[in-house]
Amino acid sequence: MLSVKPMSVYPLPAYPTQDQAANDPELIKTLPLRFSARPAVISALAALISLGLTGCGTGPIPEEPAPKLTENPSASPKQSILQIPVFIHGGGRGSYGCVSVAPPVFLSEEEAAQVIREEAELYGIDFSGNKTLQDISLPVPDLNGFEANQKPLPSVTGDLELDGYDEDSRIGFEFVSVEDVREWSSLGNSEIRSSVEVYDTKTTADALSLSVENTAVFYDPLSADYEEFKPPEFGDMTEEEAASAYEAAVKDYEMRQKEKSLTELRSQVKDFFEWLKGQGII
Repeated sequence: MLSVKPMSVYPLPAYPTQDQAANDPELIKTLPLRFSARPAVISALAALISLGLTGCGTGPIPEEPAPKLTENPSASPKQSILQIPVFIHGGGRGSYGCVSVAPPVFLSEEEAAQVIREEAELYGIDFSGNKTLQDISLPVPDLNGFEANQKPLPSVTGDLELDGYDEDSRIGFEFVSVEDVREWSSLGNSEIRSSVEVYDTKTTADALSLSVENTAVFYDPLSADYEEFKPPEFGDMTEEEAASAYEAAVKDYEMRQKEKSLTELRSQVKDFFEWLKGQGII
């Protein structure tokens, strides 16, 4: 029959005692990244140290509570800094100008942000916050680059207001749109002008991702295929009927091509969150 007897001597535990935890705030730096990224977990750990380890001390239990543990963003660069890759879905290269039978199809900032936030909510991430990255390297795209960029893009130092930020995980996102490419191209000193502008959102996103931390960079897939545009057969249509038929064909084409780009963007976002899961962040 099992009997319980008091122990007069017992070995010290391998984990920190209450006194050690209270007197050594540096212990918080050893937290796994998935813990340190969430303030709620830090608070729970503080409660555990003050309440759950009281039986592990070698001396009398202090009457004063253990000091409150707070998150220290600068405690350990390895725990607080993420270099997030760009997740490739879509060529991210398109153009506008000269003689175009079908208009280009670009995603607006609002359309992209809606898709990104919808996917984020499925993973418990709230990108409704705001954050500005200061003094970072902003890429300067070349609108006259008729061939894919083979060299690193030039850059200038500036501030970037992110398109979304999650306060809890301290992770933000930036969507590289055609509007961004146009705006950032003006930061350079190029005086070359052409009737055709080339937008390389993917290369721009690649360059930006190397200069930011804890920030996911997505890009406009620019998935439109101009060969899929089928102009109507005008036949004996009047000028007014022909214009109406052409407008309807353009709207149908734009709707189908934009849906392709939105699907590609959603795949970028899903890959990002699966990557976060693999890192133990969510």
